[in-house]
Amino acid sequence: MKRVHLLLHRTYCTVNSSYQISRLSKLGQINEARKCFDSLPFKPIGSWNSIVSGYFSNGMPKEARHLFDEMPERNIVSWNGLVSGYIKNGMIEEAREAFETMPERNVVSWTAMVKGYVQEGMVGEAETLFWRMPERNEVSWTVMFGGFIEDKRVDDARRLYDMMPVKDVVASTNMIGGLCKEGRVDEARGIFDGMRDRNVITWTSMVTGYCQNNRVDVARKLFEVMPEKTEVSWTSMLLGYTLSGRMEEAEEFFEAMPVKPVIVEVMGSEGPTAVTINITGFKKFHGVAENPTEKMANNLKEYLAKNTQSKDVVLGSCTVLETAGQGALASLYQLLQSAINKKESESATCGKTIWVHFGVNSGATKFAIEQQAVNEATFRCPDELGWKPQHLPIVPSDGPISTVRKTTLPVEEITKGLEKKGFEVITSDDAGRFVCNYVYYHSLRFAEQNKTYSLFVHVPLFVAVDEETQMKFTASLLEVLTSVCK
Repeated sequence: MKRVHLLLHRTYCTVNSSYQISRLSKLGQINEARKCFDSLPFKPIGSWNSIVSGYFSNGMPKEARHLFDEMPERNIVSWNGLVSGYIKNGMIEEAREAFETMPERNVVSWTAMVKGYVQEGMVGEAETLFWRMPERNEVSWTVMFGGFIEDKRVDDARRLYDMMPVKDVVASTNMIGGLCKEGRVDEARGIFDGMRDRNVITWTSMVTGYCQNNRVDVARKLFEVMPEKTEVSWTSMLLGYTLSGRMEEAEEFFEAMPVKPVIVEVMGSEGPTAVTINITGFKKFHGVAENPTEKMANNLKEYLAKNTQSKDVVLGSCTVLETAGQGALASLYQLLQSAINKKESESATCGKTIWVHFGVNSGATKFAIEQQAVNEATFRCPDELGWKPQHLPIVPSDGPISTVRKTTLPVEEITKGLEKKGFEVITSDDAGRFVCNYVYYHSLRFAEQNKTYSLFVHVPLFVAVDEETQMKFTASLLEVLTSVCK
C-alpha cells in the first residue's frame, strides 16, 4: 500500500510540476519556471520536456538545446519538442538536423517538419518530405494543402484536395478560397454545390470570391439565400460593391446593415510625415474589468504633450476597439482604411503608416512584442458580442488554420531598443487564439495589401506593471519605431 501511495504522490508531483513550468513559461516568466524546475528533487522526463519547450517559447533556443543535451533520458515527445522548438524560432536548418538525428519518428515528427517548411515558404521542400511520409494524418494533409494554397500553387492544391481521404468543411472552404483568388470562381462554385455540409464561413467565402472577381450581382443572389449571415458576410458584400465602384448601391447596402460600424477616434494627426503611428487598445472583456490598453489609448495624446521626448514621433489616431472578433470586423476595416484615405487625401505618398495594436495579457509581468498571427480563431470564452469560434480559419481564403502571417517590422531591433531604455521586453511568436490574434491577423493582411505596417504588443495588468511605467513604455515604443522605420 505504501508503494501505491508513493507512486500516486510521484505521479501527482510529476504532472503538477510540468504544469507549473509550462504555465510560467507561457506567461513569459521563464526564470521563475527555471527556479521551479531546479527545485524539483525528482525531475521526471515531463518536467525536462516542459522547461526545454519553455525556453524555446521565450525565444531562447540556445538555452533550450543546452538543457536538451543534459537530459538523462529522452522520448519521442522530447525529440518532437526539439524539432518544433527550432521551427518556432525560425531555425529551419537546425530543425531538419534534429529531425534527421531522431532515433525514431512518428507522424507528429514528420508533420512538424513539413509545417516548418511551409511556414518558411519552402513549399518545395515540404512537398518532398510530405511524399516521403510513411503515414499521414488529417493534420499532415491539411498542412501540405495549406502550403500549396499559400504558394499560389492552386493546381497542386486541387490535386491534393482530390486525393485527401477526408474532405471536411474546413478543407473544402479553403479550396474554394484558393480557387477564387485565382479567378476560378466557377470551379469553386462546383465544390461549393457539391458539399454536403456548409457553415457560414463557406457561404461567406463563396460570396467573397464572387465579389473579388467583380461578379457582384451573383454574389448578391447567393448572399440573399444564405441561411445565416454574420458581420463578415455583410462586410464582404459591402466591399464588393465598393471595389466595383458601385458606390450608390454600397451606400444603400450600408444603410441596410443590421450593425453599423462605430469608431471612437481620440485624435488625428497634425499632418503628413515620414512615419505616422496609429494606436489601438481594447475595452474591458471577460475576466478583465479594467483594460490597461483602453486607458493608454485614451490618455496617450495628453501624456505625449506633457512628456515630449522626440519631435519626430507623430501620432496618427488613438482608437479603443470593442473586444470582439467578427462582430467588430467592419469597424476594424473602416478604421484601417481611414488611415489610407487620409494619406491619399493629403497626397502623403512617401510616408509610412504603422498600426500598433495593444492587448493585455493578464498573467504577464513583461511586455511582449508579437512577431506573428495565426489564421485560427479558437476563443477560450465568448467575446463581448457573444461569439465563441472553435478551430475556425480567420480568413478562409488564406488557407488552413495553420497559416501564419508575420510582421515586416524588425522585431528584434525594436525589442533591443526598448531593452536599452530599461524595459523588460520579450519577443513572442504566439499571440494566442483570442481577439488579439484575430485583430492582428486581419491587420497584418491589410498591411500587406496596402503597403503599411502592423505590430501587436501585449502588456501586463497595472497590478503587475504600474500605469506610469506602461505609459513611458508606449511613448518609448513610438520613438523606437520612428527611429527604425525612417
